[in-house]
Amino acid sequence: TGAALALACLLTACATPPPPPPNGPAPSFAHYRARTLDTAMPGLPAPAAGWDRAQWFRAAQASSPVLAEIRARHWLTQAGEITAAQRPNPTLNLSTEYIAATAGMPAWLYGVALDFLVQTPGTRNRDMAAALLQSAAAAADLTEALWQLRMSLRDALLESVAMAAEAELLDTLIAQREGLLAVARRRTELGESAATEVMRAEVELASASQRRRQAQQSALAARQRLATLVGVPAAAVAETPLRWPGWDRPDGLAAPVGDRDREAALLARPELLRALRETDLAEPEPA
Repeated sequence: TGAALALACLLTACATPPPPPPNGPAPSFAHYRARTLDTAMPGLPAPAAGWDRAQWFRAAQASSPVLAEIRARHWLTQAGEITAAQRPNPTLNLSTEYIAATAGMPAWLYGVALDFLVQTPGTRNRDMAAALLQSAAAAADLTEALWQLRMSLRDALLESVAMAAEAELLDTLIAQREGLLAVARRRTELGESAATEVMRAEVELASASQRRRQAQQSALAARQRLATLVGVPAAAVAETPLRWPGWDRPDGLAAPVGDRDREAALLARPELLRALRETDLAEPEPA
C-alpha cells in the first residue's frame, strides 16, 4: 500500500496546473485603447517626425492583429513537424485487484503495465511528410498575408495623403468661389448682371464645399484603416503627420523588370504554392 501511495504522489507531482483563464473583454479593450504608435513599435523614430512607407510597414508587421493570428498558425504547424518526428510515448497503466485469502484475511494485488504503440511501416514517414506540407502551406499563407498587409497599408496611406492634399486645394478653391460670389452679388445690386449669376456662383460654392467635406471624410476613413492595420486605435494616428513624397508623380515609381524576374514572381505566388501543397496533401506519395 505504501509503494502504491508513493507512486500516486509521484504522478500527481508531475502534473501541471491548468492554465489561468483568459482575460475578459474589459481589460483587453482598455489595453487596446491605451496603445499608441510609440508603444506599438518603440524601435522606430518618433511618429511625430513622420514615418515613411517602410516604417509604417514595420510597425504593421510588429503589431497587426490579423498578421499575429496567421503567424501563430504557422508556428503551430512548425510545432506539428516536431511532434510528427517523435516516437509515440508508452502508456502507463495501474491496476488493482481485491482477493480473499484462504485464511480469511482480505488482500489487494497491484499491477503496473506499460503499453507501447507499434506503428505500421511508413506511418511515421507519412506523418512527417504531411506535417512538412502543412507547414509549407502555412508559410504560403503568411507570405500572402504579408503581401496583402503591404498593399492595404499602401492604399490607406496613399488615400490619406491624397485626400488631405485635395482638401487643401479645395480650401483655396472655396476662398476663390466666395470672392466670386461676393462680386456677383455686388454686380447684381448695381444692376450690371442678372440674378442668375448669383445663383450660379452659389451653386459652384456649394459644390466645392461638398467636395471638401467628402475629401475630409475620405481622409478620416483612410486614417482609421491605417490605424486598424497597425493595431492601434484611431486616436493614435489622428494627429500623426503622414508623408509620401512624390505620390502625385507615379511615373517615377516604375522600375524595369526582366522576363526572368517576372516569371520567378509568377511561379512563387503564395496562393499557387498553397494550392500545390494542398494537392500534395490530398495525394500523398506511397511510403
